[in-house]
Amino acid sequence: MKKIDTLLEKLHWNNSLEIQNKAIEELMQIKDLNYFLQPLKPYSKEIWDNCALILYSKVDTELFPYIDKLFEWLQDMNWPGALIIKKRLQIFSIQLLDSKYKEAIQLAENLDDKIWLKNLKNLYTEKIDDLLIEYLNLLGKSLPQ
Repeated sequence: MKKIDTLLEKLHWNNSLEIQNKAIEELMQIKDLNYFLQPLKPYSKEIWDNCALILYSKVDTELFPYIDKLFEWLQDMNWPGALIIKKRLQIFSIQLLDSKYKEAIQLAENLDDKIWLKNLKNLYTEKIDDLLIEYLNLLGKSLPQ
């Protein structure tokens, strides 16, 4: 535990990239991903980008037990790491996510968290737009103006 704490402290964005990258490399071996889900005390948001990078590197089956927390990260797209988590969720297997995605939307609705709800709903509509643009580019066409 002490070693993990020391490594997490090295993720701080004020540390050199070399220190951050070495810590990321070592922390990639940790199986319990709870350490990387927006850790606060004694840490701060300044390590969240690097935590998100560690999570991004994991395969769907490793991330699935933590999927609710990943959706919660999208409550505020200004939070460090939120865009990284969003990109990772966009490449997640839709079949695995379907029920958990619906649960997150229902929770956001129940909490009347309009921003989180918008972020969740935009998660895949933006992905569809990106895929459509990529497909049209392959065909040598562009979107109508």
